[in-house]
Amino acid sequence: MADPSDSPKLRELEFVPAEVQGQPVVALRDPLALSEQTISIPYESLGLLQMLDGNNSIRDIQTMLTKASGEIVPSEPLVEFIDVLDSQFLLDNQHFQKRMVEVSQVYLDSPLREAVCIGSYPDQPEHCTRLFERYASIEAGPGPIDFSVARPAPENIVHGIIAPHIDYQRGGASYAFAYKALAEGSDATTYVVFGTDHHGLAEPYSLTDKSFTTPYGPLEVDRELYQAVGEALHGDFGEPLAHRQEHSIELAAIWLAYIGDRLGRKIRILPVLLGSFGEHVESEQPPDSDPRLAALLQAIRQSTASRGNDVAFVASADLAHIGQQFGDRHKLNEKVLKASSEADQLLLHAALEGSAEGFFESVVAEHDSRRICGLAPIYAALACMPRSRGELLQYGQWSDDGGLASVSFASISFRPA
Repeated sequence: MADPSDSPKLRELEFVPAEVQGQPVVALRDPLALSEQTISIPYESLGLLQMLDGNNSIRDIQTMLTKASGEIVPSEPLVEFIDVLDSQFLLDNQHFQKRMVEVSQVYLDSPLREAVCIGSYPDQPEHCTRLFERYASIEAGPGPIDFSVARPAPENIVHGIIAPHIDYQRGGASYAFAYKALAEGSDATTYVVFGTDHHGLAEPYSLTDKSFTTPYGPLEVDRELYQAVGEALHGDFGEPLAHRQEHSIELAAIWLAYIGDRLGRKIRILPVLLGSFGEHVESEQPPDSDPRLAALLQAIRQSTASRGNDVAFVASADLAHIGQQFGDRHKLNEKVLKASSEADQLLLHAALEGSAEGFFESVVAEHDSRRICGLAPIYAALACMPRSRGELLQYGQWSDDGGLASVSFASISFRPA
């Protein structure tokens, strides 16, 4: 049990607006998935969480709450609440650190990166295939994927795609547009997949050699490419644990495994997670001003150059994240959503030109006020693929019914410029 003299510190968590029995609450989501359950608190308790910064003892918090409410706040409920947080490893303390070591070791000892998004897609291949076929065939989709189409001429080969990493239920048709272009237009057997590290573990990148578990069997890493890039980086693969719970590459890997299964082609990947470009946006300095990131991009360019059309690129990337769920003050309305869509078109114009620098500068121009979480993977894909021009296949903007959140995304294919 917590001692009133303890100064608890809350870990970095995700605060998600939700409803419980019709009442608005905030769910505390653990990005590392160490918790066995999701804890929800009333909106009015958010102030209490802000006090859990490691500088205030439970007695201090009790005093502050008493002064703020004008009524005596007993210590027992506070201690009980702190104990609940601690039981779910949500406090930054020795209990959490011990659990993190245990979980990390299990992950590091496994040759597989186990799936964490089962539920977003079926775990049986025939069911997954039917789901993806439905996304392609629905009214909003591109139409059925033709896996027997003749391979394109070299001047029309698909070098890469930008595809969403939003969950399939909300972005399924957009996924189908991007991966249809890849299935019908790419001869690649290896895909360099750039994903967003949502959890802040990669600084500034992370590569893994673990095969990704999919309904179609393990999707293996291209060991030759992984080793070549690693040698160029002098063994600096970044933080391997970044891949453990990150969904952005997994959701791309399932579609790539599906394509490989339908084509009868052995497909491999090079999974690359990228950290935030927030500091670069703030300083207006290009991302490759970071020596480590510059070295990574150069290593990938050099290691893939001789492979020609056998290697293609995937940016698993969403666009704007706006609304109170992401930190904005006001609820969304049609005017705000329309303005965000128009701003997205400006960003996409730079991406369609195949310019990594132009895309980054477009985000800087708006100070990343709309939280473009695909900034890093889109930049990296544009920087690494051969000179290309893009085609916008589909643009989507999902919004919740309550006006609390909106996420936009796009599907783009790239062919030789």
